Amino acid sequence: ALLAPLAVVFERLVGYPPALVALIGHPVMWMGRLIDFIEARFNGPRDSAYVRRNGGIVMSAALVGATLIVTMLGRQVT
Repeated sequence: ALLAPLAVVFERLVGYPPALVALIGHPVMWMGRLIDFIEARFNGPRDSAYVRRNGGIVMSAALVGATLIVTMLGRQVT
């Protein structure tokens, strides 16, 4: 429970290493790419309100699911 706040403080003070950003990106960038991908598929001007709403549901579930997976993998490592 203490690891996440410490990571935030560490990143705020030190920053995210530029070499790591160049190599794999930042987790926020990963989420942004996921949002862009899903929005491009489910939020077009010709899509119905039903498709757009369901796309939002899929996007929310994907973001929460990805966060849970990364969190659980992190717990396995520590």
